[in-house]
Amino acid sequence: MAEAGLKVIKAGRLIDGTGALPVENATVVIENAKIKAVGQDIEIPTEAQVIDATGKTVMPGMIDAHMHFWGTKADDTYGEEISRLREVRLIKALLDAKDYLKAGFTTVKDCGGMNGVFLKQAAKEGFLTGVPRIVASGYPLTNTIGNPYPYMPIEYIDARTSQHLGQQGGQALICDGVDECIKATRYVLRQGADFVKIWSRGGSEFNPDELKAIVQTSGEVNKYVTIHCDISPNKLSNRYVSEDEKDGALPIDKLGWFFLKLSGAEVSIGSTVKDFYLTFSLSI
Repeated sequence: MAEAGLKVIKAGRLIDGTGALPVENATVVIENAKIKAVGQDIEIPTEAQVIDATGKTVMPGMIDAHMHFWGTKADDTYGEEISRLREVRLIKALLDAKDYLKAGFTTVKDCGGMNGVFLKQAAKEGFLTGVPRIVASGYPLTNTIGNPYPYMPIEYIDARTSQHLGQQGGQALICDGVDECIKATRYVLRQGADFVKIWSRGGSEFNPDELKAIVQTSGEVNKYVTIHCDISPNKLSNRYVSEDEKDGALPIDKLGWFFLKLSGAEVSIGSTVKDFYLTFSLSI
């Protein structure tokens, strides 16, 4: 009889994710949801549940480092996107989460929006299964001029004042000045965010004091910051690459990357320098 919590995967080919060559006819032993042994000459416990993946490729789950559970459809018009009821969008986000896991993504990082927070909490409480591990930011922070919908009234954008029937009311928290940035950061963390997301867009970035306030307030409760910045490389080097900023998503092309390197910014793909991570959102 198979022992609960003890599983063995018999793989046709194993890719271990370290960059090493694939291993043929590998065995993976899992005990209480933790991998205990991997290799070709692994003894299979008689009491284990055996999952036969002979002829198939086995690999670690993938991670999507920048996504959104907006609950929208790929062919949505802008009008459809903002007019869909928030409850319907949450249901769509739930289906999207299940599709992510089916596609092999075992962890996703939701960089803006409350649906990810809701799904994460439901999974944590045990009544939602079949979804990836979710790391979610909740409402992103932006300023009055930098919000993503400058043609909509401010009170419709800010989640604390929104009368809009779109996703959970407003899409963001609008804050100007150090005090408002501190309060907005505390608000989103109170809502259950795993990290704080900043929208700082070209020509309307937060100033250094505002950014410092957000980062320091997040750090007080051991949370990190992710920033979406459509800015020139020299501004990135002078303003954003510091010991405080933790994470970045920069939608720049190859030429932009070239100039970013020339500017002296200490960033790299696939590694961390001074706790600064770079995610190319256009390639995801």
